[in-house]
Amino acid sequence: MANNSRRYRRRRRSVLPRVLLFAAILAALCVFVLFWSARGEETPDSLFSADSEQQEKAENTSFVIVLDPGHGGNDAGALSAEEDVMEKDVNLAVALYACQLLQRYSLKDFGLGAEWEEVVILMTREDDSYVSLSERVELAEDAGAELFVSVHANALENSTTWTGIYIYYHPDKPEDAALAQTVQQALIAATGAVDRGADSGDYYVLRETSMPAILIETGFLSSPAELALLTDSAYQQALAQGIANGVLAYTAALE
Repeated sequence: MANNSRRYRRRRRSVLPRVLLFAAILAALCVFVLFWSARGEETPDSLFSADSEQQEKAENTSFVIVLDPGHGGNDAGALSAEEDVMEKDVNLAVALYACQLLQRYSLKDFGLGAEWEEVVILMTREDDSYVSLSERVELAEDAGAELFVSVHANALENSTTWTGIYIYYHPDKPEDAALAQTVQQALIAATGAVDRGADSGDYYVLRETSMPAILIETGFLSSPAELALLTDSAYQQALAQGIANGVLAYTAALE
């Protein structure tokens, strides 16, 4: 019996450390589970916040320029004296040429800072479709555009000799005058047209957009001489080059 008793005591001494070790492991597991449970409650919000920040950062790396060919569809805009030329068609042709030109330039050509990864050119319409003024503004706002350039042509009922290029910016956004003046100078240099200057005007797309915005009147359909130019593809391309040159000069001057 004595020998059996000694063996029993030896077994008790060997089992006790194992029990303590098991208890320690179990306690550690409980702490681990509680810790990760607490983290799990915070994870969705923290992940959502991180994803939102990354998405916002990605969206903000594109410098978006919106070109807006005025009118379209059942809205012809101004008409020539014979009503055989519609403003909407001239606007679209010039804007498409300008879009093609701007898409050829590299990020370096725009002279933008290191925070920008690309320049994106968007059109409010690419064909003879009707787009409301509010839809044009909405497109620019949704895209987070940095610049909005609306392309138009003009006509007068009482004059066939008045010609030239105007550019408008909104009176409540005087800071947009710099964009208007820069593009105006580039247009005159590219076309040799009469310089009618940059002035303020209360147009919807200028008033409702939050980014710098201008409205270009490329010439007068009521003037036979200017009508011939506005319907000529070479002159339309010259207008487009002037718009592109003006935009490049403006972006290069941004801080």
